[in-house]
Amino acid sequence: MGGSSSEQHTHQPTSPITDGFLTEKEYQQLILDEEALRETLEEQARAEKEWEEIIKKEQAEDELFRLEFGVQSESEYESD
Repeated sequence: MGGSSSEQHTHQPTSPITDGFLTEKEYQQLILDEEALRETLEEQARAEKEWEEIIKKEQAEDELFRLEFGVQSESEYESD
């Protein structure tokens, strides 16, 4: 009943392919989809950052205009 002590079972990392969940083609498509999603999220983050920079610049320009020409903002008129 003993068996050889040299036989050891090592735990190998499993993949969705070897576990029978996906075919090789499906797995490759999943990798491509993940990369496309990552790129899309990075592009969205860049666009959002650029938009925030534009808004900050416009707000600074508006504030400078108000200071230079003594113009009150709409909220200042409403508080009268």
